Parts: sequence; C-alpha cells; structure tokens
Amino acid sequence: MSNANTSWTYVDRLAAGYAAAKSINQDLRQALHAFVLFLQDNDHRVPQALLRLRYLKEPDSLPVS
Repeated sequence: MSNANTSWTYVDRLAAGYAAAKSINQDLRQALHAFVLFLQDNDHRVPQALLRLRYLKEPDSLPVS
C-alpha cells in the first residue's frame, strides 16, 4: 500500500467512527506540527513557510436540533 493510500485510510477510519471533520482536521494539523518539530530537533532544515502556516478558518458549527 502506498503512503497516499495509508493517509486516506486513516481519515476514512476516523470518519467511519463518526469523528467530526473538525476533529480530523485538528488531529492532522497536530501531527504535521509534531513532525515539523521532530525534523527541527533532529537538525533538518525546515522551510520557514512551514513554521508560519495559518490555519483555515473553520465554519461555525450547525445548531443541534
């Protein structure tokens, strides 16, 4: 299985478990941030653009009825 398929499988499994899209996005954001910090801690060069990423504005949650 390729890496691309593995990452989508992860998201599909979270969604199948009824995880909200917002929760999945937060998990992926935290994973990316942790990976960038890992690279820095191990003396790899990390482009400054990755350190200044802005998060997308998330829409307000729909009211629960």
